[in-house]
Amino acid sequence: MKLYFRKLLIMCSVVLLSVALFIYVSFSGFPWKKYTVSKEIQAYLDERYDQPFLIKDRLYDFKDGKYGIKATPVKEADLQFTAWEGYGDYEYIDYYPEAVWEKQVYDDFEEIVNKIYPIIRCTMLQRLWGLETNL
Repeated sequence: MKLYFRKLLIMCSVVLLSVALFIYVSFSGFPWKKYTVSKEIQAYLDERYDQPFLIKDRLYDFKDGKYGIKATPVKEADLQFTAWEGYGDYEYIDYYPEAVWEKQVYDDFEEIVNKIYPIIRCTMLQRLWGLETNL
């Protein structure tokens, strides 16, 4: 009887651990794949834009099952963007051009907005997201 309860306890523990691991992987992705895909995306960015990039965070989108990164150029640490595994014919999709444009617009219009609206202390510009790879 004691052996039966021990086997039952071990089987329940294994099932519970398996379910917990499945749920974790479903929402967070495989940890080793996050690192391999992030290195691939970093190499893609380095080659495409001919400058080094730093990985700030590794991401997983559980809705699409895609891995990505938050990255920043080494020379411009305040410029942050995301890059993801691509869809269809696109191997990777990155939002570096949009981040550069957002920074340029903010730099250009910050002084003008502060002159027109001196009471406003905080201005925020947000970009629209889209999937464009031939920018």
